[in-house]
Amino acid sequence: MDLTSVPTATDPPPVRVAVDAMGGDHAPGEVVTGALRYAREHPSDQVLLVGDEARVAKAARTLPPNTTIVHASELVGMDEQPASAVRRKRDASINVCMRLVREGRADAVVTAGHTGAGVASAILNLKRLPGVDRPALAVQMTTQKGPFVLLDIGATTDSTGHNLAQYAHMGSLYIDEVSDMPLETQGKILRVLVEQRFQRLGGGPKVHVDVRVISSTSREVDMLMTTGPDCSARR
Repeated sequence: MDLTSVPTATDPPPVRVAVDAMGGDHAPGEVVTGALRYAREHPSDQVLLVGDEARVAKAARTLPPNTTIVHASELVGMDEQPASAVRRKRDASINVCMRLVREGRADAVVTAGHTGAGVASAILNLKRLPGVDRPALAVQMTTQKGPFVLLDIGATTDSTGHNLAQYAHMGSLYIDEVSDMPLETQGKILRVLVEQRFQRLGGGPKVHVDVRVISSTSREVDMLMTTGPDCSARR
């Protein structure tokens, strides 16, 4: 019996991705080409190509079964002022993408277009999470010691200390969802919890602290406990 096609608990669920087909210097051609390649390589996912239907269809030629075109009559140019363009052009492709998420017809938006327009449209259509004053652009980067998240990468120069603290909170939540903490880092945190002291980067006297850690996960803890000898200790 061939069991390779049977879904397992570790298989990621299918996603519905709204692609801003009109966003970017070489849209819609290059954007559509990349989106169709993804769609063919991930047949369980759904790809929604959002943009001028005639231009997108011409660039696509043929669509795989898991891809559809959602018409948008306008677009935000790379030289436009983002906030005013997003408010003025209600049927811009980036706005249609965001509304698809808001209406539950898509799970995520991908755009190579105007960054500011993407942020402005997300705020306008999806709103901010409670407790978040300003959204942040984040990118996951990799070093020899493991991955980390850098934010805000939007060249914002007037962030307050409160904004920076929120960025740090959002970044820690994001990296917890997309990556596992390296065992070396786990060991260092455990040492601080046990000894109740740590040494600052660069040396110097050890600092005494009173620290407790409350952690959570979106994954199945019972399943994690069966995958390794140290899972029960980390629970």
